[in-house]
Amino acid sequence: MSRKVKIFRYDNAVDKEGRYEEFEIDGTSDMSVMDALNYIYYNIDPSLGFYGHSRCGHGVCARCAVSVNGKNSIACVTPLPEGEEIIIEPVSKDRVLKDLVTKK
Repeated sequence: MSRKVKIFRYDNAVDKEGRYEEFEIDGTSDMSVMDALNYIYYNIDPSLGFYGHSRCGHGVCARCAVSVNGKNSIACVTPLPEGEEIIIEPVSKDRVLKDLVTKK
């Protein structure tokens, strides 16, 4: 099953402003947001910046917090939404270091 995911991208060494990049992923209906980010990182674009499963992977630490279709979510425990458009952004765009990675 092919799905389109639009992700906010920003690198202060390259970008003056953030932009969105669309990725097409092969996935199942039971994918989490983190599964989708990992798929993109490992199969399409290894430059994607996000907090991976390096900490808990169970929704406890909330380090992988992102906004999914405008709703704040924990990527490792949030199912990838169904539907035509899936937009993943940092929780706070004014604190972005790179892509989905933000300052505390």
